[in-house]
Amino acid sequence: MKKTDLDFGELIDFYIERSGRSLAATAKMLGYSRSTLTKWKTRKNISFNNLQKLCDLVEVNEEERQELIHLAGYELDPLVRKRLIPLANVSRVIGDLKSLSQLEISLEEVEAVIQSSVEPTYLRLALLHIYLLDGYHNQELFASLVTDPSPEVCRRMLRYVYKNPNPDNEIVFDGTVLAELINNPEYEVASTAIQAARHLVTKGHLPLKFLTVAKTHPYWLVRRIAIQRIAKVDTPDVLELLYEFRTTSYHISQQAIRDFIKKHFLDGNFSTQQKEMAIDLIKHLIKAKKVSDISRSKNEKLLEILQQDS
Repeated sequence: MKKTDLDFGELIDFYIERSGRSLAATAKMLGYSRSTLTKWKTRKNISFNNLQKLCDLVEVNEEERQELIHLAGYELDPLVRKRLIPLANVSRVIGDLKSLSQLEISLEEVEAVIQSSVEPTYLRLALLHIYLLDGYHNQELFASLVTDPSPEVCRRMLRYVYKNPNPDNEIVFDGTVLAELINNPEYEVASTAIQAARHLVTKGHLPLKFLTVAKTHPYWLVRRIAIQRIAKVDTPDVLELLYEFRTTSYHISQQAIRDFIKKHFLDGNFSTQQKEMAIDLIKHLIKAKKVSDISRSKNEKLLEILQQDS
């Protein structure tokens, strides 16, 4: 049987056997089980990134790689593939790049690769890194990348935006997009997004109240960043904003709330209504799920002080 008569799974078997490895050994080197690799062969549900890793591992040539990509159902820009990947092993070429001017493709084609979710993540990140170092700015591209399906690409773009204060960068966010990112179940995306929001609040581009979107996030760090930023502000609405986080149980977050209440209570800055809200807030912190015994004890002592003066 000719190689051209083989289907996707049979080609995978052929290239693995040609490489001198067993199916089990190949799967292990990829970080997966033999059964997973078998499913990839029969169902053709292998991700593009894993397909690229497999191609690298079994050392297929460019023509063979393109055939596997086609059989797996990935339709890629032929012009970009023709001019970028044949430069040799992409990972080696990208590792040596110092500027996009070294590539024989246009800036528009580079942006297309960066934005394409079917391209290998390492390739997109490497090109994005050099793109940013070269000083290129494309607000449409940036806005797309902060909501990219790849958590790695999304985080990279978020970090760039909030670490490089620039009105052109900051307007890629609107409140709805950033709120969705903060509530992303992917921890790294959410924590990076809340840091971006903290930066934008500090710069006055977002209201302080915006940080309360993190109040129900399952990860303590996301809530802690919001609480600590809110607690540093001396405005009449801060206590009301902190009240939004009354179910938090993480000890550092609770400590930030207690410190704010103690400072403003002892300074006599609380109205009767605010004092009642502070008491109710502390009661909630005492009853919070999974609160530590130490935090509960500190909350009870503060509650006693607040109630004595009521």
